[in-house]
Amino acid sequence: MIYIAIWLSISAGQIAVLSLFYSFPLLIALTDTLIYNALFAVMMLGLWYTIRYLSLDNQSVFTLIINHIVTEIIIITIWLFSSSITCNALLEGADYENFEHSSYPWRLALGSMYYLIIVLFYYLSIYYNSFKEKQLNEALLKTLVKDAELNLLRSQLNPHFIFNSLNSISSLTVIEPYKAQEMVVKLSTYMRYTLKKDEEQMITLEKELEYSKLYLDIEEVRFGDKLVFAMKVSPEVLQERIPNMLLQPLLENAIKHGVYESTEIVHIDFKACQEANSLVIEISNNFDASLPKKKGTGSGLKNTHERLRLIYQDEAEIHTQRKDGAFIVKITLPIKSHGKN
Repeated sequence: MIYIAIWLSISAGQIAVLSLFYSFPLLIALTDTLIYNALFAVMMLGLWYTIRYLSLDNQSVFTLIINHIVTEIIIITIWLFSSSITCNALLEGADYENFEHSSYPWRLALGSMYYLIIVLFYYLSIYYNSFKEKQLNEALLKTLVKDAELNLLRSQLNPHFIFNSLNSISSLTVIEPYKAQEMVVKLSTYMRYTLKKDEEQMITLEKELEYSKLYLDIEEVRFGDKLVFAMKVSPEVLQERIPNMLLQPLLENAIKHGVYESTEIVHIDFKACQEANSLVIEISNNFDASLPKKKGTGSGLKNTHERLRLIYQDEAEIHTQRKDGAFIVKITLPIKSHGKN
């Protein structure tokens, strides 16, 4: 429709020129203009299919230019010859014949200009569509790669946790069989709960805390009064969405490097609140600085950092520090739409 509208506008201008400046009757001006322009417009429409194959992707620039020069000569020759025969058959008179013969130079110039403009427009359209398609394909590929990496990272969390839990159960089996049985029951409950939600990449902070409480219940079976967990969460952030299984490896890290190594009661404090447009989560645990530091694999913090990078790019931060006998992990996540990311 745009193509037709452009040609009708060009034709209206030419009709006005023939009528006003050459004093041709309206019928003659209309017939001449519509025949020449309609024929050229139709021929150039057919050129679209040729343009799609005459691209820089499958030939050199020099070959492309030569092909277009030859094509332009053929099209303009056929166009002028066919239009002239048609107009002479429909329109009679010496004045028109003299005008038509004298008009060939400017018709040739106009035809060459139209050819160049239309060909450039076709190429721009083709490359624009290709660019948009490439962008869509790249975005889809990035999404697929990102999902694959996230699934891989999440798949590393559960086996890591199960391995530690089974070790704990093995230790309790001999010294406290009842606690070992209780731990098995809670572990199965936790895993069943986890598998139900495993397909969700993002869940509310409230749901994630339910996961975390199940995990802590398992660890409390082993450590009893030695582990004290305190939680302070602002009500307005409970419905904010965060990555599934985000807190569990951090809590596991706090227990491994706090409770495992200390002979004293270890306090794990969890805080979550809103600061400006961010959700701030802080997990801290006290530790005995006099004891040698237990070397771990670092998979918990590393995986958490990588997941945040994949999901939020540069919008999320995770920092760790040792301060006043406590190890602190602080996560800052963007709040985008009040819990509806």
